[in-house]
Amino acid sequence: MNKSEYTFEEIWDEVMTIATEDEIRLVCNINGSNIKSLNSIIRARVGYQDLEQWSSMEGMPTICDRESIEVQLFTNRIKTYPDKH
Repeated sequence: MNKSEYTFEEIWDEVMTIATEDEIRLVCNINGSNIKSLNSIIRARVGYQDLEQWSSMEGMPTICDRESIEVQLFTNRIKTYPDKH
């Protein structure tokens, strides 16, 4: 996913894995609630410039990837364990 395709909310969810909500809110209150502020938290905590670089360097699934994986797992579970009526 191109970094410009991430929404503020998607980046917020990822940043919640490395900072507390209070810390994120503080940075956003001081610097503004925008992607640049969230990227500054990523840079301070993990050393990467933004979510795109962080996810590509760490090989971590982004929130979007995890949602896709959850749907796949749910679909596979339905196929594996069909309803017995």
